[in-house]
Amino acid sequence: MGHNWVLLKAGTDVDAFVAAAITAKDSGYIPASLADEVIAHIDILGPRKSGEADFKAPMVPGDYPFLCTFPAHYQSGMKGVLTVK
Repeated sequence: MGHNWVLLKAGTDVDAFVAAAITAKDSGYIPASLADEVIAHIDILGPRKSGEADFKAPMVPGDYPFLCTFPAHYQSGMKGVLTVK
């Protein structure tokens, strides 16, 4: 089973992103049609693997959702929010 981490722009329709991600296996469950909504991500990682994402935190205050887009992981609670103040 794999996991990834995807940080999205504030205001992104997360449910629509997740619905599109389910069909995007060939691109690491990041839908090409919504790639412009992604600020940073870590590719799918297998068991006992780790990853890093270097990015500059957004300067605009707001809530930036992050999630795992591997099928059913978002629905099982693998999600959160980066809050910029």
